[in-house]
Amino acid sequence: MAARGSAVCRLGSFAVKPGGRLFSQSQSVAAACTAEQLAEKIRAQKQQKTPKQEVPKDPVLRRVQELVQLTQQLQRVHPNVLAKALKQGILYQNKEIVVINKPYGLPVHGGPGVKICITDVLPILAKMLDGMNAKPLHLCHRLDKETTGVMVLARDQDTADRIHHFFRTRQVEKKYWAICIGEPESPDGLVNIPIMEKEVESHQSHFKMTVAPNYRVSHEDGKMFKIRQHRDAQKAVTRYRILSSASSCSLLELQPVTGVKHQLRVHLAYGLGCPILGDHKYSHWSKLAPQVRDT
Repeated sequence: MAARGSAVCRLGSFAVKPGGRLFSQSQSVAAACTAEQLAEKIRAQKQQKTPKQEVPKDPVLRRVQELVQLTQQLQRVHPNVLAKALKQGILYQNKEIVVINKPYGLPVHGGPGVKICITDVLPILAKMLDGMNAKPLHLCHRLDKETTGVMVLARDQDTADRIHHFFRTRQVEKKYWAICIGEPESPDGLVNIPIMEKEVESHQSHFKMTVAPNYRVSHEDGKMFKIRQHRDAQKAVTRYRILSSASSCSLLELQPVTGVKHQLRVHLAYGLGCPILGDHKYSHWSKLAPQVRDT
């Protein structure tokens, strides 16, 4: 039996393709059904692994859940989508600067394991604000990945340099709010303890920042005496005051006078003995483990 052109001559459960080659129609249908069933099975397994979260009745918990979901989404989206989200969160702008609200969990700079960061989308954000010929926005300072809050961007390099100078000469007043475990002994005060990076020698060897005090307490008479500052230690000063407190946590207002890496986290954890709620890295010294609150 011959076939011409692109026609297919059907005979029973078989078909003849151009060139006279036979193939089983029932076999192809069965294969298609098997593939469809397999796809349905995979979808069902995924739904079982990722059960739908219940929406909390408490409005505060509901808002926390929304922010967590937004954070997870922003780490996986296309750069254009992230730039649009930052544009919607603009707090202030003029001819020189753009002030954005940095989301929680979003890094400012790239690095190992970082899929997307704020630096990556600055050219896109500039075009969304000022057109396709706009020059990229410039970073004026940085915030930790886990920190949310105000970030200042400059529209040109000269403005960025001036704002950098303001930060370096401490002409910018920065204030943070943090919920910490426990309550400092004094309702307000000044933490003036140098900070340095040190290797933690344990079964989980790693590096972290820690305090390097200039004073020690004598084991003999209990008096305090001054020691020479470690050559790698950096001056670190933090003002704090308690805004509110409960039985197990406190809300603090923090004002860093200096700008050392992880300064607020280290001063609260190792200076005041009140680590920030959820800060697993500085809740323990010799191990990397989730923060646990003793009840």
